[in-house]
Formats: sequence, structure tokens, C-alpha cells
Amino acid sequence: MEIGGRSPASLLDGVATWWSVDPLNPIDPVPDGPVRALRARAEALPAQIERVDAVFACNSFQHIADLAGAYREIARVLSPHGFVYACFGPIWTAPDGAHVENLVVDGRRYDFWTPPTLMPAWSHLTLSAGEYRALAAELHGRRLARALTDYVTGSDWINRATLRDHLSLPPEAGLEIVSARSASRFGYGFAPPKPPPRGGWNLGLAAAVAATGMSARELRARDLELVMRPVRR
Repeated sequence: MEIGGRSPASLLDGVATWWSVDPLNPIDPVPDGPVRALRARAEALPAQIERVDAVFACNSFQHIADLAGAYREIARVLSPHGFVYACFGPIWTAPDGAHVENLVVDGRRYDFWTPPTLMPAWSHLTLSAGEYRALAAELHGRRLARALTDYVTGSDWINRATLRDHLSLPPEAGLEIVSARSASRFGYGFAPPKPPPRGGWNLGLAAAVAATGMSARELRARDLELVMRPVRR
């Protein structure tokens, strides 16, 4: 079973049935070999999914609103000897965890992986909405600042789960974390702008540690790779 997206049949040699679950999947799509695409959410898996041997998710767990519910559903349908593989990022507590994506202002699109990096690292964690908008206005002007602040504070595209959330929720649902790895390096250009010389902004790693109570090591983690299996009793 796949959570988010839909893998092509060409990658699934030897698989009997591959459920692809995504709220953006087409309604009643034509089956593609073993692939059975369902328009549904991970936190409410369709009844026809009764037992699966493997769950795969790539860049989807940071978008699931009810992450705890999704883990409970995965644990419910996973066979006793099954496993879960998930990789995703940037997570909310990462330096660029605001996850700005497909933000269009004045005909220009802004994505977190495409230069320029719009805001200083961890500013979404250390600044209030008003402070964030004021700093963004000094850096980019009022129109982009307003749109950027509205996205960061109100978008439902990201779930704002911290690294600790991602590590604590699976065991609570009955899933044992076999492996958890993260990285601080970026697979794209990440060059945060310097704040204006006026100063007074609560920015940087130390400020993020103070704001979240998390360690510097935790906050540097950009993405997460998890391998999980049912808790063995």
C-alpha cells in the first residue's frame, strides 16, 4: 500500500495488489496492473483494504492532518510481519520547515527548493505572525510578505508536526520504529537571507531552541526516514 502518490505498475513486479491512497486520486480510475488507486485519506482507509504486507510513503507524512489517526489506520491493516517505509521533509521544525510551496504572487511562483530562500532559518518558529510579516515586508515588500505570512500561519498543506511528534506517534499507534534517520544537508540551494541591519529580530538556532524546547540537533534535522513494523508482543 502506498500513502500519497501513485507508483507506476512498471515498478511493482511481483506485487499482487498495490493500493494507492491519496485524496487527490481520480474517482474510480482504471486499474493499472496491480495498482488500485483510491481517493481517500490515510487517517480513514477504505474498507476494501483489509490486510497489507508493506506500506510505502514518500513525501506525504508531513502533509497528513491527522497524523496520529493515520498511524492507527496503518497499524490496523498491516500484517503482523509487515513493515512501513516512509521518507519525507522538510518537517516543520527544520530550518525551512515552513515548507513554502506553489505560492504564486504577481505571476511568480515560490517553492522552498528553488532560490531565493525567502526567510531566515527557523523564523517561522521564533517570530509571531506580526513579526514574521514585518520582517518579510522589509526583505520582500508588502504584497509578498502578506501572502507569505498567510501561507506560513494558515496553510493546511503542512501539518506542523515536530520531529518529536514524528517519533512518538508510531509507538502510540502500535508501531515499533526499527530505524530512524535524518539529515541536515540540503539537496537544493539553501541560502537564508540576512535580516535587515536594524536588528531586534529573534532569529537563529539559539532562538529556535528557546522557542521550542528542542535540542540543536533535533532542529537541524531537515527530513526523516522511518522504517517501522508492528509491535511484537
